[in-house]
Amino acid sequence: VLKHEWPARWPSFISDLVSAAKSSETICENCMAILK
Repeated sequence: VLKHEWPARWPSFISDLVSAAKSSETICENCMAILK
């Protein structure tokens, strides 16, 4: 899904991911896995 949505239809993807990662360690780990 991400490959189709970003960056054309989800320009704030990276900033949204960073904001989510700040909320907890588990979510941060998930965000890092998404970026892998």
